[in-house]
Amino acid sequence: MSLFLLFLIVGGLALWWGSQRSTLQPPPVAVPAYDRYDYGQGDTSRIIDIGTQPSDLSPSFISECLFHDRILQQQLATGGWTLREHRYLNGRDMLPYCDGRLELMLLGDLPSFLAMAHYRTGLFAISSHGYDTIISAHTLTPDQLKGLRIGYPPGTSAHFTLDRALTIGHLAFTDIISVPLQQKDMESALRNHHVDAVIAWEPTASGIFAHLPGTRTVFRSETYTYIVLDLDFCTRQPALQQKLLAAVLRAIRWGSLDDQNLRTGLQWMHAGELAFTGTATTEATDKWINLLRLEGIANPSFPMLPLGLADPQGQFHQQFEFLKKNGLLADSNNWDRISACLDLTTLPGIVSNESKWQVDRFDYAPAKLFNVNKRALTK
Repeated sequence: MSLFLLFLIVGGLALWWGSQRSTLQPPPVAVPAYDRYDYGQGDTSRIIDIGTQPSDLSPSFISECLFHDRILQQQLATGGWTLREHRYLNGRDMLPYCDGRLELMLLGDLPSFLAMAHYRTGLFAISSHGYDTIISAHTLTPDQLKGLRIGYPPGTSAHFTLDRALTIGHLAFTDIISVPLQQKDMESALRNHHVDAVIAWEPTASGIFAHLPGTRTVFRSETYTYIVLDLDFCTRQPALQQKLLAAVLRAIRWGSLDDQNLRTGLQWMHAGELAFTGTATTEATDKWINLLRLEGIANPSFPMLPLGLADPQGQFHQQFEFLKKNGLLADSNNWDRISACLDLTTLPGIVSNESKWQVDRFDYAPAKLFNVNKRALTK
């Protein structure tokens, strides 16, 4: 190849990459509390940094299992690798650190889109399959939401659910009084009549129904939480990628065997949430076991991505268009590029070679086997 031709190729690639980068909005703003975490460099320190959300039910069960998994610990140790946990209140807070500082993240629907738009990340598995529920103290239909104060977490799947309900009710966002709220504040806001309705996911929704008798479902919409991996990490370390996904599958298999395993996981989750926020909603009870099963443990295909996820007529694409419509994604973001970040082959490949990855052998330690990066500043 001539030097001139090589120059043209490299120059063309540089221009293409620059054009791709220019379509993205500015990256999410870092949060000082999480900026103080020690992320390090994975390939240098041989540490795999994992972003978790202790207050999110099924994703928290999976992440707790990863950090208690002796099989995973032994598999990683052969190459001198270890794990490190970074805890976040929500996916929005985690987003700035999907820039390569985290190798594996547990993110909800809309934060996953934003991570794929801003950074080199992809979806590899599901960590929960549930519902966002619009809840009111009265029996309402979507068209009766007009003029009401509605509490919702902006930029989340609940925001998308609200948009769908308003569309069905032939209403616009300007027809309601929107009240930004975090999940932890939903129940008290509804109890104290600060809002007329809220949009909650589990376990918040079940808590509202249990603690506020007479509350009603106005509308529900499906929601997913995903196992998100850094694509550059996957390219550099494909064997580590497979070991992590095998551990995710092993956690689901272990949880589906009997209720005692789920109780153990719930005890870990309770301790993790308590250490992180100072309070914990999860308990090792039948109620929480049933919620874990409903969110995916009982589904034989869980945690594999749905085959129709990239369908341009499906909900995933509807969420993509919702983000663009609301200015959360730049209009120039391309559906083909986003859908190309869905990995529908790695996890099925592990399932087809289960003995190699030991997904049906279980050895979980009572205490965490890996380090936790404690949050440095209370928000």
